[in-house]
Amino acid sequence: MSQTLNGLPLGQGENLIWSDELDWTPLEQTKTYGQTGMLLQQSGVKKGGRPVTLTGDWVTREQLDALIATQLLGTPLPLVLGNRTFSVYWDATQKPIEASPILGPDTEPWEDPNLQYEVTYRFFTAE
Repeated sequence: MSQTLNGLPLGQGENLIWSDELDWTPLEQTKTYGQTGMLLQQSGVKKGGRPVTLTGDWVTREQLDALIATQLLGTPLPLVLGNRTFSVYWDATQKPIEASPILGPDTEPWEDPNLQYEVTYRFFTAE
């Protein structure tokens, strides 16, 4: 099972978890009451904006730099999670990428392009 963004691997294996996959509903609804007390209800199906937060895997600094560069593309990117493909944008309303180095005893992060980082990615669907 692959996990890629724009053809770039999102981790070392298949350990990413879509933590907010079930926290979203495709239905948008409003309910208000008119002056007569009658219920006014509107419903519609959302056309995009589903949050995709992926966490739980590691990448190298080299992989991380390549993924960070995709934030500047400004177009929807193909996100492949196993047999599903989504068209996504980075979610810059939050921190799009969180990365914490997993340091060895004598490791300086800027000196080792193979240093591993634990990552969290934040996207939202385009459609």
